[in-house]
Amino acid sequence: MSRSSEGDISLSGTLSGPVLASLDLYVELLMEWNRSIRLAGYRSSQEIFRHLVLEPVLASLYFRIGESDLPLIDFGSGNGSPGIIFALLNPGRPVCLVERKEKKRSFLNYLVGRFNLPAVRVSGDLKEALSGKDRDVHLWMKGISMASLREAVPSDVSSPSSVIHVFKFGELDQIGDCQDILLHVINSESFRVQPLILVQVTQCRWCIRKT
Repeated sequence: MSRSSEGDISLSGTLSGPVLASLDLYVELLMEWNRSIRLAGYRSSQEIFRHLVLEPVLASLYFRIGESDLPLIDFGSGNGSPGIIFALLNPGRPVCLVERKEKKRSFLNYLVGRFNLPAVRVSGDLKEALSGKDRDVHLWMKGISMASLREAVPSDVSSPSSVIHVFKFGELDQIGDCQDILLHVINSESFRVQPLILVQVTQCRWCIRKT
């Protein structure tokens, strides 16, 4: 049985067979590496699929991530969710996986090579990921606080575009200079995914002006 169908969750009517196979393989690889490197607190394939695969899949469909070519950053990528999932669904979208810990970067680099994702790169430095961008940036976070994001952006970051469009799974851990805050509740039924799953994503604009 495909992991994409475990727990009565099926994406077969929404995603192609090759993509589903890649998502299943991601779960297998994460479970294998998780035995030696703590990449996720989830232990079963069902939990990993539900929280680290299905939620980014629904977010990708809801926000139509494949229709934009703006740089996308997964901050605190660690286990590759949501960045790797976004890349598997949208191979042409430039994605930067930012992870501070070297061991976790090894896992991310392995995934990039295993899935042959040339538009994806791995970095240990958020400043490097942000610098030199001449367009707005979409930054995604899963399991990372806004305070951690603010602390990670250095005051001397050099970017022609000073606006980060932040997308955070779950409720917003707000910082004072966020603008245009929106809470999106994604209903799995809208994308023919059963049973009913609601995923929260908070979106805001953040101008990089550290004091």
